Amino acid sequence: EVGFDHRFEFFSKDISPVWEDNEYTEFYKYMNKLYHENPALNCAGKGGSFEVLAADSASFSFRRVLGDNVVTVTLDMAEPWNYEIKAE
Repeated sequence: EVGFDHRFEFFSKDISPVWEDNEYTEFYKYMNKLYHENPALNCAGKGGSFEVLAADSASFSFRRVLGDNVVTVTLDMAEPWNYEIKAE
């Protein structure tokens, strides 16, 4: 649904997206690069441990650790939305 301004209806056919750069392109490029460069983010039992650092109605913070690879994510859940990701 990237690049659309609405959710898809379950049983109706939506047109295929136009695969052009949009406001989300750089974010998803960054997320893909982060995933591929940090083994702690792997899934299916191959990734790192998961630890919740803080959670409340306004923020959520967690850490994934695999050996020397540590990824810490902090999300602000209230406006203005913000995130910070540190990979070590």
